[in-house]
Amino acid sequence: YAVWGALARLGYTTVPNPQGDLFNPWFFHTFNVALHLITTLFVYRLLRKLFGSGPAPILGAAVFALHPVQVETVGWACGSKDLLCWFFVIVGMNVYLDLIERNRSKKLFGFWLSWRFWTVFSLMILAILSKPTAMVMSALLIVLDYFLCRTKLTTSILRGLPFFAITIVSVIVTKKVQVAVGVYEPGAIGKLLVAGDALAHYAFKVVWPFDLTFDYGRMPDRV
Repeated sequence: YAVWGALARLGYTTVPNPQGDLFNPWFFHTFNVALHLITTLFVYRLLRKLFGSGPAPILGAAVFALHPVQVETVGWACGSKDLLCWFFVIVGMNVYLDLIERNRSKKLFGFWLSWRFWTVFSLMILAILSKPTAMVMSALLIVLDYFLCRTKLTTSILRGLPFFAITIVSVIVTKKVQVAVGVYEPGAIGKLLVAGDALAHYAFKVVWPFDLTFDYGRMPDRV
């Protein structure tokens, strides 16, 4: 909301458009495109660090930049929240990778006391303030550390514990603030089915990106 408020102030006009609006939409759309471009560059940097030079990082960054599922978020003015969320997540993963590379021999507390660690910590908070989906960043950092940087699993988990503290707080706050009114709430097994349905649905859209829309109407009771 702070970003939208700043863009609204910058794009405010005294002459209304034919719809009667006093805000210039180009400020919002230009911000989205610029932010997506910057995030794409950080995606390329991350992939290049993980897989070296060659076509793989270029191809990966191109898919991130141009895939219809990604582009629809850029084209939607209110999609800034998603773009900000993943901007902070991707930048945080870049900084975390730098932290791992420079602190392989340090003990746990030395790792936690690094300024890069607290930079990632702050970026995760900013990402969650943009959109609660960013709570998955704690798991992504462990994946980055263990699977891609070949760190011992116990070390990767211990390093990531402070980030899971943010995730737990985010879950509690989001549960209290974003109350679903008039929506069927399934039991524990039902929630797993709903989550699995959502993952399968969007995985299919990544492979077959047609008939995209902002609301697919996949309600819990229907699933």
